[in-house]
Amino acid sequence: MLLISGLISVDEALRLRRASERIILEASDQGVLVGAGGVIGATEAEGDSGRFLQYTLQGAQRRNSEFLNFIRNSPASDLASALLDSPGKPVAFHADDLFIKEAKCPERTAWHRDIYTKAFSPSPGAPVNGDSGERMVNIWVALGDIKVWNSIRILKGSHAWQPGTLGTPEIERLVRTFFGPRWREELGAMLPAVQDMDEEKTNGLVVSFAIELIEEYLGEEEFEKLFPVVAFDLKAGDAVVFHRQALHSARPNYFNEPRFALSTRWGTKAKKHMTEERRFEQ
Repeated sequence: MLLISGLISVDEALRLRRASERIILEASDQGVLVGAGGVIGATEAEGDSGRFLQYTLQGAQRRNSEFLNFIRNSPASDLASALLDSPGKPVAFHADDLFIKEAKCPERTAWHRDIYTKAFSPSPGAPVNGDSGERMVNIWVALGDIKVWNSIRILKGSHAWQPGTLGTPEIERLVRTFFGPRWREELGAMLPAVQDMDEEKTNGLVVSFAIELIEEYLGEEEFEKLFPVVAFDLKAGDAVVFHRQALHSARPNYFNEPRFALSTRWGTKAKKHMTEERRFEQ
């Protein structure tokens, strides 16, 4: 995990923010909150509460927006290439999401990973996608100033946990204390979505769920005494770079200003379905 100060200029970050506002406004005007328009997660506003929107950009929006300029011309691709031990070689842009928490949004983002795989991956440069040799990294960019309370939170070292484990014997004992020796089975039964998943994904989701429940029970202050949680005050244009297997979360946005962030994901190989706009040479 890295903090990159000023990955892009403040002006560029604010241009991306304005572009984000236009996209969300258009989607809302069209009544598109979930599905074809690109929003894959949304909460309805209640009273003075703001919404939480996760918006996956679609092809036409990317080709004709500031976002394509960011992908092609910002330092992000060079940074991804360096971190993935691939300087001078092709690096593939995989996806981009807008994460917007409107003012006074009560929604927290639960602890989760962005990828679950059998491959043990202690560093961004290590294979993380089975036998394919794929290497991947997330670059999360602040599109405005973000206070540490409102920022992405990373559970330090969690990217290096062996699949289906909780990282250290101390954490394992803590979870057994809370949920018993059959904690995987007990928690898995509480997650209907895992019933149709393979074992590796099930184990990964159960571990994330265990961490979420422990924080809910202990409260943040006590939780952070036991777990090495890292978060940063960010200026517009700053970036947090982290491994796709790192557990991460975010608090509600209780401030009077919305929080805008752009998350991009990069890898050393392009997926078969990717169009040419997603492939880049250094």
